[in-house]
Amino acid sequence: RYHDLYSLDSSGLTPNDTTNPQYLRLAYTIDNNMDAKTYGIEIASDWDVNEWWRLHSAYTFLQMETRLKENNIDLADIEGRDPHHQFSLRSRMDWGRAFEFDLWLRYVDELPSMRIKSYVTPDVRLGWKPAPALEFSIVGRNLTHHHRKEFISELINTPPTGTERSFLGKMTLSF
Repeated sequence: RYHDLYSLDSSGLTPNDTTNPQYLRLAYTIDNNMDAKTYGIEIASDWDVNEWWRLHSAYTFLQMETRLKENNIDLADIEGRDPHHQFSLRSRMDWGRAFEFDLWLRYVDELPSMRIKSYVTPDVRLGWKPAPALEFSIVGRNLTHHHRKEFISELINTPPTGTERSFLGKMTLSF
């Protein structure tokens, strides 16, 4: 349970300049006029299929219920800013002593207040360890989407924050 959370209230629209009424000034009040209750569950499991293959899965459910105090109108809509459901499945395979192959599949539920749709995306990694302290790897992230929105600001007119498909090469030296 949370009390006195920030809320955003509109106190009305007023012309910014009386000589040019096509511009509007938005008047907002930021206050602590909201209470909330959250509950959920997270379940995770690990399974060693055999010596060279491991699986990890996780599921998260989150429910948020907000309530405004008295006659306030919340413009921030925090209930729709977090996904209700998330799921991930990771697979890690060791091919011999030198090679590793990892696959990670993720599902994230929609974010309705930001008009962001749910998505499923895989990441993949191929690693090679020619020596115990040296590793080379190739990684592909967000392989099913060229560009995906992840956050949209409702207060400031900025472009949506997103994640693009990416590939990278990596060298790790441990000492």
